[in-house]
Amino acid sequence: MNSKNDEQQTVVNHIYGFQFNGCQISNPTFQTIMPNDLSTERPGPENAPVEETEQNESGVLPAPLRTAEAERVLECLCSAGILNGNWQPVGLSNAEKGVLASLLADRLDIGSLWQTFGDLWRMKPKTLRTAYNKEMEQKRTGAFLERVKGVL
Repeated sequence: MNSKNDEQQTVVNHIYGFQFNGCQISNPTFQTIMPNDLSTERPGPENAPVEETEQNESGVLPAPLRTAEAERVLECLCSAGILNGNWQPVGLSNAEKGVLASLLADRLDIGSLWQTFGDLWRMKPKTLRTAYNKEMEQKRTGAFLERVKGVL
């Protein structure tokens, strides 16, 4: 009686020392572990289970992004090509991300917007806030604001 685990064997490689550009480092040890069949380890984004699409790197989406209103907003922004189904910006500059974060925080009553969207979009909150402040000084900001407001 073979189980799935009996059929898959893990390959372990040990690498002792390495050399580059004529320098030799003989003490470090590296270990890589690779499953025999990589296709069964992790599903790709196109066939990921629904539960995984509701998570970011730090875990589950923040509560304000799991409401019915948030789902409606996400659907509208996805249709417009501004966000994807995982709340990730599509082709936006950091400045536009900052403006979008501000608009979403107002719409969905999110208190700590820079931290929330910085974590969600894998950016430093300070970077997002700084980009927002710079964008608000630009003339093109009005066009992006109108685009997003028109979608919402």
